[in-house]
Amino acid sequence: MRMSWVLRGFGIAYLLVALAFLPLTKLPPPLDEAWSVYTGVIFTGMTIISFGLLTLFGSLAMPIAQAASIVPAYAAQIVFGAICLAVAIYSGTRLLRKDLTPARRGWHLFLLLLAVSAVMLVFCTMYAWLHFG
Repeated sequence: MRMSWVLRGFGIAYLLVALAFLPLTKLPPPLDEAWSVYTGVIFTGMTIISFGLLTLFGSLAMPIAQAASIVPAYAAQIVFGAICLAVAIYSGTRLLRKDLTPARRGWHLFLLLLAVSAVMLVFCTMYAWLHFG
């Protein structure tokens, strides 16, 4: 996996998600319906992935939540963020090495972008749901 392919893939994914946040109000009826379906699919996917990740990390965070007497969902977010931060720091420091092959450099860039993207995905979804209700 080379860096150029990783950047292209994440660029396309970021573009598709960013398009879902565009406020388009004056579209013809068929395009408006298609746009609503598109944004609904993107937001549903983001929500499912975010809640799935937090459910996965919820069991790891339960002792921390009990020890610190905080809400388990907040503890799951903290544990998830800490693990993704560790992965991002590890990948970032590995990218600074001069002796990496292009395939390894692409792999560490992928891990770095995936960790940062996952944290932002969970943060944005939780923020949206917090202000939804």
